[in-house]
Amino acid sequence: MKVRAARMGITSRQLAFFEPTSVVVVVVVAFYVAMQFLFALFRSVRGLSTRGDLAPVIAAFSPDVATTPPRYLAMMCGDLARRIEQHRETTNDKFSQLRAAHRSLLNAVVGLLVAILALGTVVLSESLK
Repeated sequence: MKVRAARMGITSRQLAFFEPTSVVVVVVVAFYVAMQFLFALFRSVRGLSTRGDLAPVIAAFSPDVATTPPRYLAMMCGDLARRIEQHRETTNDKFSQLRAAHRSLLNAVVGLLVAILALGTVVLSESLK
């Protein structure tokens, strides 16, 4: 079973036909590389998207008459600690998404290199026959 080709050369000694093995290698690797690029794009968009922060409440800045200065200071420090923790979690999540995008791009590059080697091997083996 041969697939008609347009004047290209991964063939069975005839320029008009691709070997089924060559077609399978190209399709599988192309699918893998495309999926890795899509994963990288998706993760990059998720990693670079903006996320909301905790909005300050006006009541937090205007203490009650009964609130003592040490109590008010503790309340403001607690609010600041919550904001810093949320910012750290958001930043860590963004870096995790970008790290996953970087890994997907590396996988796509490795897939392309494997495809080049596999197709080169097929062409070399066909030319030595």
